[in-house]
Amino acid sequence: MRTIAARLAPAAGSGVLPTFMRATSRVENSSQQPAARHAASAPVVVSVTAASAYVRAKPATYGTVLGAVFRGDKLTVLGVTNDGFWLRVDVPRFGTTTWIATSVGTVTGDLAKVPRIGSAAAAPAAAAASVPSALAQAPSVATGGMRIYPNLPYDQVAAANPRQSLDLYVPASSQKHGVIIYVHGGGWSGGDKSEVGQKGQAFTAAGYVFASVNYQLLPAGAHPNNVKDLAKAISWIQKHIERYGGNSKRLFLLGHSAGAQLAALVATDERYLAAESQPLSIIKGVVALDGGAYDIPLIMRHYTDRNNVYALAFGPKYSPVWDDASAVNHVAPAKNIAPFLLVHAHLNAFRKQQAVSLASSLKSAGVHADLLDIPDRTHSTLSDLLGSAGDRTTKAILEFYNSLN
Repeated sequence: MRTIAARLAPAAGSGVLPTFMRATSRVENSSQQPAARHAASAPVVVSVTAASAYVRAKPATYGTVLGAVFRGDKLTVLGVTNDGFWLRVDVPRFGTTTWIATSVGTVTGDLAKVPRIGSAAAAPAAAAASVPSALAQAPSVATGGMRIYPNLPYDQVAAANPRQSLDLYVPASSQKHGVIIYVHGGGWSGGDKSEVGQKGQAFTAAGYVFASVNYQLLPAGAHPNNVKDLAKAISWIQKHIERYGGNSKRLFLLGHSAGAQLAALVATDERYLAAESQPLSIIKGVVALDGGAYDIPLIMRHYTDRNNVYALAFGPKYSPVWDDASAVNHVAPAKNIAPFLLVHAHLNAFRKQQAVSLASSLKSAGVHADLLDIPDRTHSTLSDLLGSAGDRTTKAILEFYNSLN
């Protein structure tokens, strides 16, 4: 088994990274050869397939983050929660009371032989009755003044695909709350809806429903499939969120990095929501955090490496995809484009250039657009520390959303 202690890195946020995963079990019998009988007694192992995943002290999104593991790491599974969402794993640096989300890897071995530990709280009968029948089985977890509804499928045709699902973080009160739809980053090839750190707690405490959305990743999620997924998720939320205490008339987007590109695109190119029979006007505000691809031809002038993240996502040579996936090319007057807040880390010149380019296009079309430079954040910490106490970015985002009645 590969040693991972040297590759574990402290994580500044407190997020996780789920979806659901497959377990391959092996059935043995007494007639098998010694090697096969030995395989039956081999430990259950999870191989990490996500780009990175947080290791936690408890099987919950609010569990203390101890560090991280990375794609290719192999961990011995010591236990699994009754709901199947979390695995207790052996991470040499942190010991054996450590947890990762089930969805961040693939299990080899028989999970049925692994001890079951704990269980997610069942949804109250009234709450279960209030959701669509296809979702009535989704468990909810009450914690920290909010209720979490994980793994809700937003595409009923592809309901078994965990990349086409979302998690809802709902304030404990029953009022109609505004809804923040969060689109994670990860270079279009990584990341997960559960990688939210303290965002869910912070925004629900501020009176918002927080919806964290998965979308298909590369290669299946190549443009435009990923933004089509986001449009489906927004439409699903608009149709169903009032059953969870949200206000369908106050939907806001929040995207980081690759997620910022997707949020900006779905909010400016009306084709994607129109395909779901929704107008652009259902989006009331957009916050884009340190996006680098609002104007892809512009960014590609500065990146000649064919293996850079943008070339892998949109192609190394110019094609119509570069223009089609660029939000700046879809901004126009009288389209009911929502106001934008474009945030960028202070020392990231090319991302600032991208934000300025999109802001200029929006303002030229008569759309409100604010630029916010955050001097003490990097590209990563801008997201990792979002929702933390005293965070300037969090305060600015809430002020922006609250101003949009």
